[in-house]
Order: sequence, then structure tokens, then C-alpha cells
Amino acid sequence: ATVTLSLTIDETGQPRDIQILKEKSQALLQSMTEAVTQWRFSPARRNGEPVTVRVNLPVQLLGGES
Repeated sequence: ATVTLSLTIDETGQPRDIQILKEKSQALLQSMTEAVTQWRFSPARRNGEPVTVRVNLPVQLLGGES
């Protein structure tokens, strides 16, 4: 199954304000949020400067949870 995350990546590459789109499972939201807060991204750039952006990120789940 694939879950789509909506998150903000700040100018340092850290994810913030993580939400799961179309998901009602609080347990899945908590476990995904804990995992994603450990990820680091390359920040988006505008005119060569790092900027904060909001993105939707599909994540494929392994196992039986969807």
C-alpha cells in the first residue's frame, strides 16, 4: 500500500508539520511521523537561496498496514 505524506521541508532540510493524507489510523500517523522526522532533505532553492516548501510525498508501506 502507498500512503501520501504532506510535509513542510524547511530551509535547513528538516521535515516539519507532517500529515498523512486520507488516513485515519492514529497509530500509523504516529509511527510515520516518528520516522519522517529523522529524515533529512536537500532544501528547495529560489534564486540560489534555500527556502521552505510544502510537498506531498508518496511512501510505499511494506507489510500489511495500509
